[in-house]
Amino acid sequence: MSLLDFSRMPRRAIILTYAIILALVFVGVYNFGQLPDILRGSSFEAPPYGQKDTPPPPGHEPPPAHESPKPAEGQYCKWVFDKYESSAYEDEWFQEVPNVQPTTPDGTNICKAQQAEKHVAASRAIVGRAINLTAIDPKIQWKTYDTMPTTTLDPADQYMSRMYYRRVCYNEEKREFYPASGHGIQLIEPLFGMLRDPFDLWCGSDKLTIENYPNTNPGQSKHHILPQGFAPYTYTTKAAGVESTEWRTHGIPPWHSFLRPVYNEQVGTTFSTPQNIHVDLGSSYFGGWTKASSAASGQWFYDNYHARGQRFNRFVAVEVETLDDTEAYEQVPADLIGIYTLMNIGLTMGEDKLNAVEMIKRIVKPEDFFVLKLDIDSAPIEEPILQNLLADDPENGGASALIDELMYEHHVNFWPMNGPWRIASTSKKDGDLLTSYNLFRDLRRKGIRAHSWP
Repeated sequence: MSLLDFSRMPRRAIILTYAIILALVFVGVYNFGQLPDILRGSSFEAPPYGQKDTPPPPGHEPPPAHESPKPAEGQYCKWVFDKYESSAYEDEWFQEVPNVQPTTPDGTNICKAQQAEKHVAASRAIVGRAINLTAIDPKIQWKTYDTMPTTTLDPADQYMSRMYYRRVCYNEEKREFYPASGHGIQLIEPLFGMLRDPFDLWCGSDKLTIENYPNTNPGQSKHHILPQGFAPYTYTTKAAGVESTEWRTHGIPPWHSFLRPVYNEQVGTTFSTPQNIHVDLGSSYFGGWTKASSAASGQWFYDNYHARGQRFNRFVAVEVETLDDTEAYEQVPADLIGIYTLMNIGLTMGEDKLNAVEMIKRIVKPEDFFVLKLDIDSAPIEEPILQNLLADDPENGGASALIDELMYEHHVNFWPMNGPWRIASTSKKDGDLLTSYNLFRDLRRKGIRAHSWP
């Protein structure tokens, strides 16, 4: 008997079958009806962004508007990555780095280069802005889209680089997405200097200074990083360019995650809901390396994502160094118990069940918001992971399409970092600072908010 051969089914079974199908259809329609307006079609019209005669900042004009079909009423729309744009200041450093990356303190090194007047001013603007954005009252959370009021950009934002996004809408008949009107922008810290906080201790007497600097984690400062929830963004669903006068400094942008359409012959199209997932490769304890709180990566991700309203559904910590289970879980907050998983074993990039990239593919779905931290201090594992991400095809199952944000400490040979990284100054196999610049820019060009982790 086929699945729905009613002629051979008892009357009571037929009634029950109809009831189940109607319930499933109702749930699918109801859930779609609850979508935020920014994820629906023409039922939402964004307000105009500022005065029409107000141009965007020089060098940051929005991408040209394209004629795109207008979404049908109630049609589901999502946002996808479009392009990465380096700031003019980032471009300056790409030109300067090849001349300031010796492997010894002799000559013009990166610490000396950062002391140029223009770099001192820029560093203070960039890090000062990042500190101010991330120092927002811890009680403020963003659990839904666009919870913060709009404002104008800060003068320091001219130094920031930009991630661009565009909107696509779903045609249920053709079961495919098509280009639609709308585009958005989100800021990200530029690639500059030694790709670390220039006010941290690594340059010794040559380090830069800034007034009221919160020197809370010497050697492990993350003040230069702009996580997505703290990075100003703006968008419009119209074809016109995004003006510069209405930005949100904090919160969840519409490209944070999305719903994935799933077609079923019995009930039609339903939408799978996203999860928030964090995988920490090289986690140590939640509270830091053997209780060294300055290096507490687990706590940092908890504070900057989970505690801000983007609660993790899964939190996977991977550490090859043997940890004490009891001590490890004592450091985990109560609201992560059952969500936090400690894998106290090393992963590989071989053809086995512990392959790191394949594990990510099993855990993460395309619609999820996924934050990956990679700091294993083992180039034979880290480099293959990064090269896999750079070489894969995000449109055909590549893991790079799954990653929204990446925190990575790239160990290369330049002074003064080759000392603490235990890289011989004569080594030729580890690459140089320009290698790191190119790596992070290439990752960003694939749509990953890639940050240099300390």
